[in-house]
Formats: sequence, structure tokens, C-alpha cells
Amino acid sequence: SVPMLQALHPHLVRSFPLFHRLLGVCAALYGKLFNHFVGTYRELWRGSEADFLKLVMEKQGFQLEYHRDELNIPEEGMDGSRVDGKETETRGTSAASYSGAASSSGATETADDHDASLSTKVKRSRVYYPAHALLADHSKKQIIVAIRGTASIRDALTDLVCQPYKVPLEEQRELGLARAVTTDTVSVSSPADYPLRVHHGMWKAANILSDELTPRILALLDQVGPEYSLVVTGHSLGAGTATLLGFLWRNSVHGQKSAGEIIRKLSENGVEGKKRITGLGFATPQTLDVAHARREGAEVELDSTVTLDSSGPHSSEPHYSGSIPVKLPTGGTISLVLGDDMVPRFSLRSTLDLVHKSMELGQENADAGAEMDTTSTTTPSSWPSHSLNVPGLAPPGRIIHLKPRIVNGDRVDDALETDQEGLEGIQISKSMLMDHMWVEMLQELKTNIRET
Repeated sequence: SVPMLQALHPHLVRSFPLFHRLLGVCAALYGKLFNHFVGTYRELWRGSEADFLKLVMEKQGFQLEYHRDELNIPEEGMDGSRVDGKETETRGTSAASYSGAASSSGATETADDHDASLSTKVKRSRVYYPAHALLADHSKKQIIVAIRGTASIRDALTDLVCQPYKVPLEEQRELGLARAVTTDTVSVSSPADYPLRVHHGMWKAANILSDELTPRILALLDQVGPEYSLVVTGHSLGAGTATLLGFLWRNSVHGQKSAGEIIRKLSENGVEGKKRITGLGFATPQTLDVAHARREGAEVELDSTVTLDSSGPHSSEPHYSGSIPVKLPTGGTISLVLGDDMVPRFSLRSTLDLVHKSMELGQENADAGAEMDTTSTTTPSSWPSHSLNVPGLAPPGRIIHLKPRIVNGDRVDDALETDQEGLEGIQISKSMLMDHMWVEMLQELKTNIRET
């Protein structure tokens, strides 16, 4: 099928500087050594790893509230009191301050109980524990959860647990996920009619991070006020986990777990809390079934007062008119993909498709070059298409496709909106790996940014 491509909404175009800033945060989570190697934040390379991350956040205008990675997993609790036998300092988002919120919602679990049980869960399943940070942007009244991409063998194992997982109804009821799903062709009221399928490894990671971060976000909201919005972002593995985490928090208002408290807290100023939680993925993998992935895009609210004049966003000297957004579009999920990046196109199904087509091509070449072995019963038509038995997933949300290309020797930087169908198959090209690197997307976003 031919993917649907359309010009970006002006609000999305105007949000490129914000996208660039948040991707810079995700890049910092890869650590000072990797950033120094690829040439980003070199001026901040000296000092410890913790100092590097803190300095980057300050440079970007964020306040670092909390940070964990695979080398910084709590052994005695989740409040930051002791980590791997060493005293550590955390800022004012201790889970202990959540005890009041837990009791007010009728929960019987204390903060200490929460920390102990979560610590045990994390230690048992470190595979599903990508590095992450909790930040505050007081200038834009945003709380940001940033999640790092693959940077260790454990992260890679999380990636590879990619069999689509059909979330059982009991688990959906426990999480309180929204019941209705609407697509172009079907409107249903029960997940049994249109099941929820997810990337299994990233779904596990999202649930672990939800348990860990929910009390800290609630404590931070108690400090700053419910008028703040929540942005969940990440790159690669972090993008997949972040978009599922945002999906979970936006739809868990009726759940038995405390995650629903986030929506209730964000709703205290009269605005529906669900509309104030935004997922933003860079190089987002295929994490949701197509119906839910598209619904995530439909829930993004764009400011209609933001306009561009007829010169367009990519003319040599564009002129913008209308109000300049001070925040990202709200609600739902936005995914950014660069060029032929294979990760947003990679899944168990697309891999089986590629293998099957490669075998067919090899057989066709063999047929053309030599006489067929009459004793062989292996023909392209007899090979089973295993991919047909594997449910398809897709990157969720509104998808922004950054497509640099060369026209008459000159580089042209296109930024268009595509749908999930445009990322169904792996594109074989010389840039399919490099297009996944966050440093490449940073440069492409910078190229697309226009002075406003």
C-alpha cells in the first residue's frame, strides 16, 4: 500500500525547537562518554557521570529531580537512601511523601511497603529497567519523564522480547485501561472485541517504571500544583517504553493501582487530566496494535491558532504568523522517525516478512540461473508465510517522518506526516542504521528549525 503523506500541522512545525530540546535530554541519558564520542555536550564532559547529567539538564533549562540507570538500582528501597551500599542524594520527590496521597485514595500500601516490593521486583527483572530521569521545566510548567534507549545487553534483551502480547482482560481491568477503541471501520466497547496487543518487553518495562515513578510524580505535583502537564519521552527503546507508559497513565483512571491518581491530580484545575499527558517518541519502535496506535494519534490536540503563511515551513526565508506555542501539543502520542530508520519498521512480523521475501527472491534467481531440481518440493508457494500468524504492531500516535534527500545535488529536508502503514516494512538502504542514531535526528531537527 502507498503510505499517506501530508504536510505537517503548523503547531507541529512550530514545535520542532521543543522536540530538539527534549531529544537532547534523551541523548544526555546515554552518558558523558558516548556523548563526548559523538560530539555532543563536549564542553560538559569533565566531572562525574552524575555531574554531567545535572549540568546538561541545567543547560537545557530543566531541574533534575530523580535519576536511575542499571548501575544505580536501589538495594534497600526506592527512596534513594542507599544505592549499592553507597549513600546517594535525591531531590524532593521521595516516595515517602506519597503516603498521604495513597491513604487519601483508599490505598492501604505504605510508602515503605511500596519501596520494598518495587525494589524486589526491579532486582528480579533488571532486564526491563531502562535508564530514566524525572525532570521539571518550571518555565513551561511541565514535568518530564525521559527514558534512555538501548545501551546495554539487558536493554537489548528487553528489545528482543518482541512477541506481540495480548493483554489479558483481567490485567486490563486491574490497570483500568479505557474500554472503547474506535477505528475507521469498527467501533467497539469491549477490548475483547478489539484486543490490546503490545510489545511484550517494553510493556513490562513501562509497568515497572509506572510503579516506580507514579508516587514521585504525585509528590512533585503536590509541590508545583496541578496546573503542570506531563510529558513522557524517550529514544528507541526509551521511546517505546515512554509511549506505552504515557498510554498506561492516560487510560488508567479506573484502575486498582495508583497510576490513576495521576489523571485525578492533573484534573484538579478543571482540565481533563488525560489531555495533559503527552507521549513523545524519537525513533519509536512498533509497540501497539494498529487500532490503538492510531487512536493515540487521534487524541493529540493541536492549537488551531498556530498558522504558517503561504511561503511554507521549508522555504528559504519562511515567515510565520499566529501565536507561537510555548508547550508541546497535548494529549495522545507523537512519534518522530528519520529517513529509513529500521527500528520503527522492525518487528517479529516484519522480520519474518523480510526473510520470506528473501527466500522467494533467492528461489527466483535459482530458477533463472539453473534448471530446477525435479525431486525438490520446496517452492515459494509451499513456504509458509509465518508472518501471517504474527499480529502486527505499529509505532503509536501521529507520525512525523523526517526525510532528507538530494535533489540536483542539493539537500532538501522534508518533514511530513505519515500513517502507520508507511512503516510496515523494513527499508533496505545504506542509511537504515545511521538514521536511527539520535545524533542524526538532532542534526535533522536542527536543520528543520526556522527562526520564529
